[in-house]
Amino acid sequence: MSETSPGDRTPEDARQRMHRHVLRGEVDLGVEFARVTRERALAEGDRALAAEAAHRTGELLLEGQRTEDALDVLRTALEEREGVFGADHASTACTRSFVAWALWELGRAGAARDTMARSLVALPPEPTQETRTAVATVYGNAGGLAESQERTAQALSHYRRALALHEGCSPPEMLEVASACVSLATAEEHEGRLDEARALLDRALEIRRRELGEEHLYVAYTLDHLAGNLLGKGDLDAARRLYEQGAATIERCRGPAHHSLSTPLAGLATIAAMSHDEKGALELARRAVAVSEASFGAASPHVAQPVVLLATLQATCGRSPALTAPLWRRAAELWLPVHATHGAGLCECFNNLALCLRAQGRLHEFLDFAGPVLGRLERDPEASPDLLAALANALSEAHFQEGRSREALGLLQRALALSEARDGPNDPRLLPVLTNLASVLHSLQRGPEARECERRIRKLRRRGAWN
Repeated sequence: MSETSPGDRTPEDARQRMHRHVLRGEVDLGVEFARVTRERALAEGDRALAAEAAHRTGELLLEGQRTEDALDVLRTALEEREGVFGADHASTACTRSFVAWALWELGRAGAARDTMARSLVALPPEPTQETRTAVATVYGNAGGLAESQERTAQALSHYRRALALHEGCSPPEMLEVASACVSLATAEEHEGRLDEARALLDRALEIRRRELGEEHLYVAYTLDHLAGNLLGKGDLDAARRLYEQGAATIERCRGPAHHSLSTPLAGLATIAAMSHDEKGALELARRAVAVSEASFGAASPHVAQPVVLLATLQATCGRSPALTAPLWRRAAELWLPVHATHGAGLCECFNNLALCLRAQGRLHEFLDFAGPVLGRLERDPEASPDLLAALANALSEAHFQEGRSREALGLLQRALALSEARDGPNDPRLLPVLTNLASVLHSLQRGPEARECERRIRKLRRRGAWN
């Protein structure tokens, strides 16, 4: 019997085999086995197994970063599971949560949030042993989506629930437990709880080494997470050793151009910069960009983060703004198609691009680039108010520096309206916009309005100090 043929296996054997491929991250082998399983299930009229094969295919395609293909397959699986089990069954909710993830990865934030909310609403308060893994998976995916939106408290709640449910399975699937530990550890680190995160990562590493062996991609991923934890604690030497170990494992398992290699390369570049090895840092960062380009294509949004790292390190190492500005612009252009899910990164890119061009006396280039972008985003219902406000504020500063106060005023008024709608009129996060607005109003000889802005600024600064 071939590795990809169900042969005379029972449906339950096929289910376990597909799950095992997912747990081990065996994308190509797993997709082919699920394809053959689905064909056989359809021929035999086993609708439940056919739907599960589609679901597992979607999971594996997501793991392999083939998001558009994954979304198509997962939508098929969702429709079929709704027909077999109903819209509110745990298995259906599980598939729907992966559809939400695919939508998020493709930049469709609103649809992703709505789809994930539907998945959570459908979950039973107390799952049975039969549905426990599916329910845990939904909570894990919901935690990831919350974390991507910087809703760390919500992410922690979902991740803790997922881990508890996986641990409560009889018997627990330890690779599921390991994945839940890694997810929870990332959220703990965002809250500054590095020791709690370290304990979770140590547990995950022990499980993955035992279940998968040392030479496995998921072991390398865990080493990367542990290295990041040590880097956060300032232990550069220990972090470097783990990043190097993780990178070597990835190269042995998947070759020197696998997309996951960009993570340890970025970590090593950061450590080199912190150790004052400027040449080494920039070489590692450029390699991280090259790996991402080779894996995803030069125009993929996945390339943006390594480009941002290279731009940051060039600035840190004192390279000319003329060299750094094109990198910030490229990263912005790469993220714009998925702006709804990468707003914070885009804000960083636009702000730094403006700084670089201002240093060269080329702010007109920023206005020519960012002005039309703001116009397009304002017509896009997916555009976040945070991004719109930040971009309007950055453009206003550029106009003001160029002596065009009236243009700056209009942009600041739009930015203030967006920020107040988001945060209310008394939030200290309004300070940057109000500060710029006061300067512009003074330049236009509109003293009473400028003084009213300054009164609000003093009030908000007091409020910020109290908080």
